[in-house]
Amino acid sequence: MRVDIVTNFRELAGMRPDWERVYDADPEAHFFLSWDWMTKRLDIDNTRWFVLAVREDADDAPYVAFFPMRMVTRMQTGTAFWNDIEMAGKPSSDFSGFLCLPQFEGRAIPALARHLLGMGWKSLWLNYFRASRKRSRLFLGFFPDRDFDKVDVGGVNPGDVIDNTICPYADLPDSWDDYLGTSVSANTRQKVRRFLKRVEETDEFRITHADAATIDRDLDIVVRFWSEQWAASKGKEAEVIQQTIRTATMECFDAGSLFLPVLWQGDRPLGALVCFADARHKTLLFYVAGRDQSFDDLPAGLVLHAYAIRHAIASGMTKYDFLRGNERYKYSFATGEYRVVNTRIVTKSGKNLGGNIDPMSVPMVLQAAKQLIQMKHVAAAEIGFRQVLLIDPGCAEALEGYRRLNAARTKAT
Repeated sequence: MRVDIVTNFRELAGMRPDWERVYDADPEAHFFLSWDWMTKRLDIDNTRWFVLAVREDADDAPYVAFFPMRMVTRMQTGTAFWNDIEMAGKPSSDFSGFLCLPQFEGRAIPALARHLLGMGWKSLWLNYFRASRKRSRLFLGFFPDRDFDKVDVGGVNPGDVIDNTICPYADLPDSWDDYLGTSVSANTRQKVRRFLKRVEETDEFRITHADAATIDRDLDIVVRFWSEQWAASKGKEAEVIQQTIRTATMECFDAGSLFLPVLWQGDRPLGALVCFADARHKTLLFYVAGRDQSFDDLPAGLVLHAYAIRHAIASGMTKYDFLRGNERYKYSFATGEYRVVNTRIVTKSGKNLGGNIDPMSVPMVLQAAKQLIQMKHVAAAEIGFRQVLLIDPGCAEALEGYRRLNAARTKAT
């Protein structure tokens, strides 16, 4: 099969019909590989995104698989630049992976692996990679232990007991009564019915849905409650996470795939959920929540999840996905769980495959070399120019940079 590498939006846009066709037909596809989500996650500073697209050899053949990734260029002081490949979508996507038509996976997935083996990288990080055992074996088999170390990064944060490689979910039947009768414990069923009745049949509480008039207010509520609970423990990452929540939520709102219920007591917000609706795969995904930690007269989280699941069933959804993390409360509603891998594949040599940088990383190495000159790290900059010239001897920018370094060195002596 033929693997094309796509590095610009114009070319990628022409592949949208094939992407969405594969997404619809791939039983392993998930929301974070959908067109609307992924194409908004590609551009990140100091990285180079690319998509490997697989098709039959004919020029007019439709694409049958896609693998969105990102190249990051780093330098170990005084030695050489190297490239890491990470999954596109990081950090706001809960999962990564590839899209593939099932009838082509036996050929397309090996083609993806072989293409990656021809690129110049030191490590390939499968960030919370979601794929079946069959597909994982097909792919990982091309990275043998004699040449690569496979490091299980895991998903448990320091000082935490939550494993983010475990992902609970609830399969949803055709009716809310069937779900309560077959999918939850008697204790949970009793609580859900009692508290939902209290919310919906009294004037004390109400639940609203974010719309064009309220989205800014409702999103502020989510971020404020999240911050009150988690900002202190997240430290410097808190602001990044807050902005990620805002950006992802607004993008899904604009795309028509957001469900954001808010629980109120009068004019006092008690809690809110951000959920993404994948209509194509009939899944409602719980992304983030926040609640008023000072209110304990009603279990806001339990009420909102029950409300969201009932809404999902009424909307024809067949799954409620709690995404990453095996927090205990999720199992009040979950009917099963699946696992994702967070694995880094590293060359045993500690060097890029092929012994040099990948041609795709040349602009990043040149930019880094210029910054190193400004920082007076002349030797390190020279290494960068040399690495570029090894793969592109005619690169005018590298030749000029190298010439200026030599001129400065001669003048100094």
